[in-house]
Amino acid sequence: VRDLSTALEIPLHIHHADVPARAAKTGETIEEAARAVRYEFFSQLIASGHADTIATAHTLDDQAETVLMKLLRGAWTEGLSAIHPVVGVNNPGQRPGKILRPFLAIRRAEIEVYLNQLNQPWREDSTNTDTAYTRNRIRHDLLPQLREYNPSLDQTLSNLAELAREEEARWQLELNRLLPQIRLPGKPVR
Repeated sequence: VRDLSTALEIPLHIHHADVPARAAKTGETIEEAARAVRYEFFSQLIASGHADTIATAHTLDDQAETVLMKLLRGAWTEGLSAIHPVVGVNNPGQRPGKILRPFLAIRRAEIEVYLNQLNQPWREDSTNTDTAYTRNRIRHDLLPQLREYNPSLDQTLSNLAELAREEEARWQLELNRLLPQIRLPGKPVR
């Protein structure tokens, strides 16, 4: 990654964190703690002016896995909206920025074929094959079985996420319109 960044003259920012220690301290799973550390670092890069936009490499496969994970956990529209294509990063008093997921409509295999055609190596997280993690069990065990019923399952789950995002946004607008009309003044009491 360092060599590729140098060759393409792309600034590289590396952050080291003790994810297991954070997980032990916060009660998060390793996956949750790693995600939190990554997004905190992204926010720091934006706040410090090193970036105004961060692009991640989430794919259609990641979206399908996320929707299925959320569905299995019983999520509602907000959770089923899964990985959003664009997320605003607006920390009070700091520079605003955004996180983009430009590959959400593209299968991981398509990206690998393209990189192979370019003779471009890539890196994969070594934990991606460890089925101790829920996402990996879904990726390696459950999704392949479900694709036997629907070969277009990844796109179907991605469509569900988009519908859930639209539905959630519509209800949030409606709630923002209605709440001021029905909220009682004063402090809540028991």
